[in-house]
Amino acid sequence: MSKDMEKVLRKINKLIIILSILICSLYAVMYYVHHDYLMVTASIIAIGLPFLIYLVDAKVKKTSLPIKTFYLLFIYASAVIGGVGEFYSLFNPYDKIVHFISGVLITWVFLVLVQPYVKKYTTNLILFTVICFNSMIALLWEVGEFTFDLIFKTSVQRGLYDTMTDMIVAVVGGLIIALIYALKKHQL
Repeated sequence: MSKDMEKVLRKINKLIIILSILICSLYAVMYYVHHDYLMVTASIIAIGLPFLIYLVDAKVKKTSLPIKTFYLLFIYASAVIGGVGEFYSLFNPYDKIVHFISGVLITWVFLVLVQPYVKKYTTNLILFTVICFNSMIALLWEVGEFTFDLIFKTSVQRGLYDTMTDMIVAVVGGLIIALIYALKKHQL
């Protein structure tokens, strides 16, 4: 990657973080005024989400700049705009788009992080593992939403159809990246 592209991505990352903090802070105040303390808490948590990628990078030291940017864009789209900004309820297909992108992101990051350690394994085994991992994350996310709804008496999940289609689009997003990986390896 060129130095100019690195500079651009770093600026984009800073801009996303600043926008996330500003938007979540404004929404936290608005929710506080309306006595919606659950959403105040969600807004405060969303402020910290962009920084998780830097904590991960401090541990693994392999997080590329494009992955950081993609993660930050995903957090902005899902947590800040979708969750705190309540765009999920304003534009129904948005939820499926975000779940699809989550499958892409999870699979891409998984492949990037495990690639140096799995060179001796076949592409088929790697693909099977990444598909299982992506499916497990989609399942755990939906279990988390269900648990959240039970504890806080909310309706994040909108029924079985919503839950299953969320999982399916996440897996499809992951499958696309897995297939691209396999084609790149010429072993499909």
